Amino acid sequence: MKASKGFKILQERKSSNFGQIYALDTQDTHTIGFKTSSYNHGYYDDYSRVDLYKVCRSKFLYDQLARPIINLIVNGIFNHVPDFQGDDKLVKVAEKIASDNNILWHALGTDLEVMGDVFLRIFDDSLPTVASIPAETMTINYDPDNVLQIDNFTQYLNDTNEKEIPAEEIVHVKINVPSNVIYGSSTLRPVLWWLDVLDNLFERNWLRSAQYYGAPVVVINGVPIDAQDKVKTSIEAVQWRPGRTLVLPPDSNADVLDFAKQFPIENIIDRVYQYILSACSVPQHLIYESASSRGVAMFSGDGFDWLVRSRQQVWGQALYILFKRIFMRKGLWRADSEFKIGWTPTFQRDLKDLANVVATLRGDGSVSKRTAREMFGIDHSTEMERLKEEQKDEDAHQIQQQTQISAIPKSVQDPATSAKDTSK
Repeated sequence: MKASKGFKILQERKSSNFGQIYALDTQDTHTIGFKTSSYNHGYYDDYSRVDLYKVCRSKFLYDQLARPIINLIVNGIFNHVPDFQGDDKLVKVAEKIASDNNILWHALGTDLEVMGDVFLRIFDDSLPTVASIPAETMTINYDPDNVLQIDNFTQYLNDTNEKEIPAEEIVHVKINVPSNVIYGSSTLRPVLWWLDVLDNLFERNWLRSAQYYGAPVVVINGVPIDAQDKVKTSIEAVQWRPGRTLVLPPDSNADVLDFAKQFPIENIIDRVYQYILSACSVPQHLIYESASSRGVAMFSGDGFDWLVRSRQQVWGQALYILFKRIFMRKGLWRADSEFKIGWTPTFQRDLKDLANVVATLRGDGSVSKRTAREMFGIDHSTEMERLKEEQKDEDAHQIQQQTQISAIPKSVQDPATSAKDTSK
């Protein structure tokens, strides 16, 4: 098909190609060549993986349902910056590394949910540097007899340049995969087909609306027989557009035929909508308001909370490995070192029940003060420092009061005792 002068043809790919619908003039067409590695024994096709990255990224950018789903999940995971807990020195170093590297936690969370893979590289500098390497430029070279044994990573800078990176310099974060799969699978990947179904239904609904705004079939009743041809000719002679006004003879009325009036497009779209939300473990009340949203909100938050907590476990393990490697490089890690990642609860809850549980556990000696504090999301190390400072202030205040009292004459301190001494 030739493009007319002044017009641009938009090429589309439907669900036969990973479900993507996109226009070439709005899509980044930059491609990276991947060489066939001798390590690849059919475990994964890198070309397909990169295509999936592009499809999922396109869905996140342009799909009005995929984007809020991802943002809701990421906002639940990183509703606050990760809370580094453990030995004071390690916590301070971790906080400084995160601050100096200006780590964008929400961006990393988005990449993991959209792409399924995040590659964090540790640069061996005097100042520890952490950077996220674009997943589409990375391939994993693994032992041909054991896919879990990673020999090294390869980063493809362009079609001709590549760089091997030792496995100990990369922390690969991935989700939604069994342990024997090399690369991750994004949140969107299992629902790409359903997202395309939803797009298709909306397209069909648009075709219905075209009957009204594009080229409607208008039926006019009540026009006298001798005037019907004239009315018909005058209407068809005018190019139809939205908002077109009809002037009709007396006692006549107009209607637009809807050939799909009995087709329940709204019900079908709503059902697919629910399928997608359920597949992503996102409660309906977080996306749109419904008559039952109050009841749904009370009982459907646990599934979403479980999803968020499972992701936080993934990130907690990945960040633990990342910072432990940095600590070991700097000679800060010992056999008895304590370090972990804490998270803020997804939903704000009444703490009375938790307080009763903690009080019971503390009462029978089941948990330490550190654990009790961390159950409330309180950083133990920071709180201990604050308590020490508070105790110092209280001790200083008491000493100051005692000094002031000692400087006051006894007669002023206790007039009754002073009068008794004088009478003697």
